[in-house]
Amino acid sequence: MKAIVVEDHLGQGMVFKAALDLASFETELIQDGTRALEVLREASPDLVLMDMHLPGMRGDEVVAQLKGYPNLSETKIIVATGDPVIGKKMKGEVALVLIKPLGFSYLQQISREIMSAIKT
Repeated sequence: MKAIVVEDHLGQGMVFKAALDLASFETELIQDGTRALEVLREASPDLVLMDMHLPGMRGDEVVAQLKGYPNLSETKIIVATGDPVIGKKMKGEVALVLIKPLGFSYLQQISREIMSAIKT
């Protein structure tokens, strides 16, 4: 299982990456919205965990463009944001919205549940 974490805050990104790694994902961390689009044009991850406030391009703009990528038709997109207004706006657009701050064990539990859902 492959996951891509798109998070500009290195510390938070490393927490997300570590939780996904422990849930048996092969995980890549990207810190810029524009770079995420470049990578995701070619990649076919099972999961994308996306921050909303990113340099280069906002997370909601990235998510909107990802919907047109045929290689991502089966990819689950999760939004992680500290802004509940943005979170509410994104609810119908993605598989799951998480409101920061997130504890490591909570993220690891969610990662395992997502992995199980993807496999079925």
